[in-house]
Amino acid sequence: MAVTWRGARRSISMATSVPNGPVPDDVCFLLQLDIGTKEDLWAECFFVQVVTPNNRPHRCQDTRHIEIPRYSFAVLRDHANRVIAACQRDTWDESLKELRKRFHWQYEPRRP
Repeated sequence: MAVTWRGARRSISMATSVPNGPVPDDVCFLLQLDIGTKEDLWAECFFVQVVTPNNRPHRCQDTRHIEIPRYSFAVLRDHANRVIAACQRDTWDESLKELRKRFHWQYEPRRP
């Protein structure tokens, strides 16, 4: 079973203090990833906080996160693809278990 990030259906929700977009070394935003199998048309939603070292103190401690030295979509995309590929297992349930270690799954209860 091949697990894939459905790039055409991904959406990025960004909240930064910079009105004209992120400053490459000063970002902190929530990323939504739609991840499913190549064989099926459905996908599950996962969330992860993306931070750069300047924003490390601002990230929520109980939130799964990706830390990158400087923001660039290409770097983030490559990192996400590597992480998702590392979660690939023989079945979706096994893959889901690995994905939930790295991302918040849409069905996980949110902590206050």
